[in-house]
Amino acid sequence: MIKDTNTRISVTVSKDNRDKLKELAKKENRSMSNMVEHLITSYIERSSKK
Repeated sequence: MIKDTNTRISVTVSKDNRDKLKELAKKENRSMSNMVEHLITSYIERSSKK
């Protein structure tokens, strides 16, 4: 179950990128889902500062 403030999305990525994402998440002790959320949030924050 997810919070009312969140939503699920489906994303298609290459297997190579999935493997790289999995390694990044493992290094930071995150789930893949949490890593994707972190990357999206960071990207949005950087983009909004421009």
